[in-house]
Amino acid sequence: MNYNIDDAFLKRGKYLWCKPVINGMFKAFNEAKKRNSPELNERCFIEFCIEVENANRKFLIDIKELSLISKCRSVGNKNSNFGGMECVNFMKSINKASTKYLNTTKFVTLNIEQSLYYVISLIKNKSKTDELEAMKIEENIRNKYKSSNIDDTLSFLKKCGYDSQNTFEPLILN
Repeated sequence: MNYNIDDAFLKRGKYLWCKPVINGMFKAFNEAKKRNSPELNERCFIEFCIEVENANRKFLIDIKELSLISKCRSVGNKNSNFGGMECVNFMKSINKASTKYLNTTKFVTLNIEQSLYYVISLIKNKSKTDELEAMKIEENIRNKYKSSNIDDTLSFLKKCGYDSQNTFEPLILN
């Protein structure tokens, strides 16, 4: 292992879906990728990167649509999401990609901090706990809307770092 992945990005926000956390994760992987290590060139890691990047793109599209939905929401609409479910789906995708990588890689380095395996293990664990939190957030925002007709969806997303310009640094795959 001739690289270290800085896992400080996991502390840049409360949840894994927060924009500074995701952007930090992409940046950390891109920095490590410059080292040309076998772990970072393994097919399952490249697939992990593609899956995470696709999940992030889908998440950004989904939350962009929430802005319009939030502005046009009708009272009592029980089928509408309030931001939490988009985060749940994003965390499920991250968890699935992480699990796939952890089960496929030949480079199992569980006890070596800042190794790729270790960092992806942290991401997997965080995605699982954050998925449960996202469900609670969805329920809280929904209940507030039902009781007081106040929709906090956009303020929730803004606290997570998202606005109308939701871009990210793509992962380097070669």
